[in-house]
Amino acid sequence: MYEKIGLCVTGLALILNIVGVAIPYWFYSGSIQGVPGTSIYFGLWKSCVANIQLSISSIMPQSVHGPVISMCNSVDDIEGFLLPSEFKATRALEILAILATAATAVVVCLKMFVRKNDNRLLYAASPIQFIAGLLMIIGAIVFVADNKAKKAIDSGFNTDIKPHAAFGLCIVSGILSFVAAVLYFLAARTIPGLR
Repeated sequence: MYEKIGLCVTGLALILNIVGVAIPYWFYSGSIQGVPGTSIYFGLWKSCVANIQLSISSIMPQSVHGPVISMCNSVDDIEGFLLPSEFKATRALEILAILATAATAVVVCLKMFVRKNDNRLLYAASPIQFIAGLLMIIGAIVFVADNKAKKAIDSGFNTDIKPHAAFGLCIVSGILSFVAAVLYFLAARTIPGLR
């Protein structure tokens, strides 16, 4: 029973971590001073500026504004922007966490469907999942601890940027990984005759 619940929790942690790594919402600012209706958000792979309203006063009266625009660029392609070490470290830690979580799921599935009587697989899955959770949380902390990109954007646009959804998703997936690790350990201890 514990191993099935643990596998579901592992799957949820894996999905949340993949989404957290992929979406460009690690940092977000709802407004930039001097440019009304504009927001900045960026993640490990993309940086975006949204809600820019273009004035088309040359064609129509000034009261008419153009469409809302959202522009995204790859973080690696931003001209004059040297990728901070925090980005690289967080990318590496989060990708390693994804791989460790996937490895845990494979080990647990192997135990559940192929080697049903081999309790050692659950004892192996528990620390792997715990390490994956540590990697997820450490990766998120490294990103926000002393982020040079955040400081540059804060000073360059005169705005205040705060952690956002992707950061939270990676923290939650780390916590879920710890829960799954405990569930695998409990499953290994409670299966009769397999201690």
